[in-house]
Amino acid sequence: MNLAYVHEQVQDIEADCILATICSNKHPSGRINCIIRKLAGNYYHEQVEEALTGRPIFLKNGDACITRYDNEDPPRSLLGPKDVIFVIDDMNLPLRDIVCNGLTHANDSRMYKSIILPIPRIEIALDEGDKKEIVKEMMRGVKKFRRRRPYEKPRLHDKRLLNDIMLVELNGDIEVIQLLKKVAFDFHRR
Repeated sequence: MNLAYVHEQVQDIEADCILATICSNKHPSGRINCIIRKLAGNYYHEQVEEALTGRPIFLKNGDACITRYDNEDPPRSLLGPKDVIFVIDDMNLPLRDIVCNGLTHANDSRMYKSIILPIPRIEIALDEGDKKEIVKEMMRGVKKFRRRRPYEKPRLHDKRLLNDIMLVELNGDIEVIQLLKKVAFDFHRR
């Protein structure tokens, strides 16, 4: 499994999907949701909001929902051919569980080889210590996913297994960018 920090705009990154969080009260939180809405309007959020209302299933805190990109002409999204995996985050589960659940859902779907992982909850950090703890907790989720995911060789009938995780920092915070580069480097040394 590969993990790297990517310094590009979300819409310019070659990836199959993006991980984002949303509260069960349908309130999207974080900069990634602002970017998704700016580039795709309510296209993705309408899909997850329908799932939150119990049609066809009811989602609860920690659950993940795949919202699909539809190749239409003209395209309804400037986000590119990316799906969005929303994880329901009411802030009462550890961040590691939210991240691990999203990555597991992407992997188990067998549709994605690569995912963009913005830092969930970074907007609520009050200082540099909080930011470091949020990044550490996010990485605990990535490592938990790696431990729980059995090593599998893709078989001919398997479409894909999640293999590439691309970390992005959406606020331009130099300290967080340096931290992401360090955790990506450390991830491969162990």
